[in-house]
Amino acid sequence: MDSSVNGRAAISVPVESAWQQLRDLRNCIHWVPGLERVEITTTQREGVGASRRVFAARGPGSDGMDETVTAWTEGRGFAIRLHRGEQGPPAPMREAEFVYTVHPDGADSCIETEMRYSLRWGVLGRAIDAAVTRRVFRSMAQQVAEGFARRAKETGAA
Repeated sequence: MDSSVNGRAAISVPVESAWQQLRDLRNCIHWVPGLERVEITTTQREGVGASRRVFAARGPGSDGMDETVTAWTEGRGFAIRLHRGEQGPPAPMREAEFVYTVHPDGADSCIETEMRYSLRWGVLGRAIDAAVTRRVFRSMAQQVAEGFARRAKETGAA
């Protein structure tokens, strides 16, 4: 993918506890801003191939977005491909993937998030990225990391 942006937040729980919260694909509703509902759409609930459909309270994702696990590192994190069925992600994205990683950070742990993406429309897509998309995605990646850290602290990530 052509571009990526990152978020990062310290978590005041051990990495093993953070992983227990992260690995449940339904839990994203607790830390992704604007989500209203999450449905697991496969019999497989974790690991490569597991899939969920997320629904935003309003806006572009209110009709649902599919997210399928493409990489899984037990105890540390996973990557999910954002798409709408076989169509891929909504415009202006050509490809999109979101990566979650937890790792030790001193006595506690840290969550790192990364939005990887490519935009459509060539030069116009690059202009949109420079003007808007990169800033929006960077903010989203940081908000997701901070939301996860807050949730982990509230629940003890158990």
